[in-house]
Amino acid sequence: MDEVMVGQAVKLLTGRLASWTVWYGRHTGRFWALLNQRPGVHIEARTPAELEAQAAEVERWLLGTVIEEYAPPTPIEVGPLRPRPRPRRNPEAR
Repeated sequence: MDEVMVGQAVKLLTGRLASWTVWYGRHTGRFWALLNQRPGVHIEARTPAELEAQAAEVERWLLGTVIEEYAPPTPIEVGPLRPRPRPRRNPEAR
């Protein structure tokens, strides 16, 4: 895995694992994460997918929560903008 791909993977994992500090060990060639709420709890994995799965398992056991599987936001269909109708003025109100 080259440096660009590693950087992208760490950035993606950082976004998906909000309660973890994530990095890639250049000397070990593995992905690492430290649980922010529980100092000393860390995990390491060969691939980003393995690290994410381990993080979910740790959160399930230690925190009682599960990281939800990422689902990209659904695009909202937007039609063309229409000008607002002008309010009608009542000539008798003057």
